[in-house]
Amino acid sequence: QTCALPISLGGASIEIIDDTIIARCRESIGYADLADFVQGDAGALLMIEVYAEDAAELRSHLDRIEAQMVRPDSAYACVSTTDAREQARMWRVREAGLGLLMSLRGDAKPIAYVEDTAVPPERLADFIERFDAIVAAHGTEAAHYGHASVGCMHIRPVVNIKTVEGANTMHAIASEVADLVVEFGGSLSGEHGDGILRGVFTERMFGPRLTEAFREVKRTFDPQGILNPGKIVDTPPFDDNLRLGPDTVNVEPRTVLDWAFEGGLARAAEQCNGQAICLKDEGTMCPSFMVTHDEQHSTRGRANLVRQALNGGLPAEELAGARIHEVLDLCVECKACQSECSSGVDVAKVKYEVLNAYHEVHGLPLRAWLFGHLEIGRAHV
Repeated sequence: QTCALPISLGGASIEIIDDTIIARCRESIGYADLADFVQGDAGALLMIEVYAEDAAELRSHLDRIEAQMVRPDSAYACVSTTDAREQARMWRVREAGLGLLMSLRGDAKPIAYVEDTAVPPERLADFIERFDAIVAAHGTEAAHYGHASVGCMHIRPVVNIKTVEGANTMHAIASEVADLVVEFGGSLSGEHGDGILRGVFTERMFGPRLTEAFREVKRTFDPQGILNPGKIVDTPPFDDNLRLGPDTVNVEPRTVLDWAFEGGLARAAEQCNGQAICLKDEGTMCPSFMVTHDEQHSTRGRANLVRQALNGGLPAEELAGARIHEVLDLCVECKACQSECSSGVDVAKVKYEVLNAYHEVHGLPLRAWLFGHLEIGRAHV
């Protein structure tokens, strides 16, 4: 149930997280404890950060928010804290929102194709209701999170774009949402940019006169069309440049491990959504990347290379080739990716399978044989 947002109360930040993210958080190995502060089965969280000159004023501010929000037609509970560490833990749920959503297993994912809409904040509740009606009419559901204070919501309808039907549904929802945003006087690109994805709706958003002005500016400074072509104006079709699509055909090699949970080795690699939480210098994931700072040694780099070998981006034999073996060789199989990656990418398990395929082709090295037979050697001694 939607309600008016307490923007007038002067929140420094007002963010929304829906129940999909809460559920994914509670099911995640590395993130489950972050949702401890959530009471019951909340339909959504409205996270409000406030500031004040002293503790008394701060407490008064928090009390006013609770008085306005906790009522039968709005929220059933309010959790507040002034402890900096606890605040940081709460915000981590919001920060991990994208990755947690993409931890959903299977081909149907809450992907980004209408996730940057922005409308006047005072109209946000009505907008979300209309948006959800569009999504429901297409037989699916959406995950919600974003910046409620400025009316910029990241709403991600679940769709399987690896099927023609799913790709068509994605296009239909995007087109109807574009019309809805225009009706509400908003923007399709509230936080990021039009680029390729939203460029197909540029004329619908700005009208033919402004669109032609964009085109003239582009021609003036780039008459040969070589500087970042196909962005904002004269973009390719909506369903071009898909990372995955109806044409994606994965090779499913013979495996020795059970991949039922992941849906196969290829889907285990596709679980990486490119968010790049792994490109960091803190925590545990990934020890080798934090030493080399070479992306091929990151969780993302490894998962994408394996994915390319399975979907035809690389020759299928590369799965057991020297290139992928080299990239996976520095993986120390610490399993940190399984817990620290909010999408649950398990590169260690992928390495076990790929390493087996490599040894089947190239044979077992002496070092591996010796370590695998230590107990036999000890018995003979």
